[in-house]
Amino acid sequence: MKQFISFVRKEFYHIFRDARTTMILLLMPVILIILFGYAITTEIKRVPIAIFDQSRDELTLKMTDRLNASEYFELYTTVDSYEDAGALLSSPPGTLPRPMPKYKSWRTLPIRTRPRS
Repeated sequence: MKQFISFVRKEFYHIFRDARTTMILLLMPVILIILFGYAITTEIKRVPIAIFDQSRDELTLKMTDRLNASEYFELYTTVDSYEDAGALLSSPPGTLPRPMPKYKSWRTLPIRTRPRS
C-alpha cells in the first residue's frame, strides 16, 4: 500500500509540474460541458413533412393541424394524388409524403390503450 501511495504521489507531481498537461486536465472537461450542454443538441425540430391526404375530410384536417402545430414538424405541402406524392420523393430531402388513412368517423380510429394490470 505504501508503494502505491508513493506511485500516485509521484504521478501527481509529474502531471502538475507540466503547465500544458495541467491546463488540458482542468480545462478540457469544462470546455466539453459547455460544448455539449449548450452548443450541440440532438433534438430534432421543424422537420419538413408533406401530407398525402385523399379524403380531405374534417378528421384528416384536424390531424394535419395537430402535426403542423407541433414544434417538431413543419408542413411543407399537402398532396392528393399519387403522382404528386411520387414527385415529392425526388424533391428537397426530408419532405417524404405522410399518407393519411381514410377513416369514416372518430369511432374507427385505431386507438392504442394501455393493458390493464
